[in-house]
Amino acid sequence: MKTQYDMQSLFNEALTKPGMLSDAYARFYEFSIGNSILALMQAGNQPVATYKRWQSLGRQVKRGAQAISLLVPVTFKKDEDSETITLFKSVNRWFKLSDTEGEPLSHELRTPEFNLDQALTALDIEKVDFTSSNYNCQGYAYKNSIAINPAAKYPLKTAIHEIAHVLLGHTKDTQHSDSLTLEPSVMEVEAESVAYLVMSILGHEQVLTESRGYIQSWYSDSKREKIRVSKIFGIADKIIKAGGGKVA
Repeated sequence: MKTQYDMQSLFNEALTKPGMLSDAYARFYEFSIGNSILALMQAGNQPVATYKRWQSLGRQVKRGAQAISLLVPVTFKKDEDSETITLFKSVNRWFKLSDTEGEPLSHELRTPEFNLDQALTALDIEKVDFTSSNYNCQGYAYKNSIAINPAAKYPLKTAIHEIAHVLLGHTKDTQHSDSLTLEPSVMEVEAESVAYLVMSILGHEQVLTESRGYIQSWYSDSKREKIRVSKIFGIADKIIKAGGGKVA
């Protein structure tokens, strides 16, 4: 963990140094509500993808794995003068994560000086199961709870981002909630800026380019005055201390 740093300089770096938006936000197909329910019934709380998609992610479907069935649209005409008809048929084409092996989808980042579970306990935040059917969503927060996608690319960074949403008052139905007055873009810049500061201070340089890409994708000069910079610094400090780290 870094012992010498300047939060203002790190924040300015997050806004100005080149970034790159992560491919993690487009790895999986976003299903309709109907197919989301079908996937949940057959695969449980796991991401699903086609054989070729898993291969593109560096994973191979295991021998003997059984594909799950989802609905795909089929359009046709009875004849040249007829209107186009769309029907749906069940196709066995998708495999769940546990049916595959190979490159990990998540990169575990560990810092001896920082304990995430300790931080959650100290901050009175509960980690709950991820129940969204959108596996391109890395995580989410509501009330005093956070949920992390089991396929999140950087689970620790995502956890810090979601913790920041809670502590910054971005979640609904919490005391002192600011979620009704802040714009979504401002909330995302604030939460990821906290994650950027914490991950930088913890020494996880490998995540910073993608973190900057996320911040810059939501940021615009017109929003700068609305971003609560001092609060971002305070929350980053609070999270590090809650996890056992010492902020200089």
